[in-house]
Amino acid sequence: MNAPLHLALAFVVVAGGSLVAGCTPGSDACTVSCGIPYGFATFNLSCSATDLTHVTVSGPCATDDGPSYYVAGQSISINSASAGVCHVELTFATGFTYSTAVTFESQSAPKPPVCCPLLTAPTQSTFTVNNPSTTCVDAEVDAGTDG
Repeated sequence: MNAPLHLALAFVVVAGGSLVAGCTPGSDACTVSCGIPYGFATFNLSCSATDLTHVTVSGPCATDDGPSYYVAGQSISINSASAGVCHVELTFATGFTYSTAVTFESQSAPKPPVCCPLLTAPTQSTFTVNNPSTTCVDAEVDAGTDG
């Protein structure tokens, strides 16, 4: 098979979301065909609007490529591209601090191990923060109330 046709067929297979036989684990083709190669540790807060000011991660969760976490409403999701123990610290404007260690391990991928046989996932996937009510911000408060 000539190279241009081979590349065109590979693109069609990857774009279709199928597993690509023979791709190298960790390659862009592998990520596209197998999905995200890691799982998330989710931190559930006591309220949806908080005065959370900082999310700090260290260990394998800390990357130079950008944050390894995202905040969505009442939860914070943290991932790690490699196995190991991540230290997570949540800091709120009121001074309340929550910290814990999250262990990430390499685990078998849920899809057939044609392309991505392993993924990195936390050994505990859900954490309850129980931040005090003083860290909760009432989204309905109107700063300019009359009388």
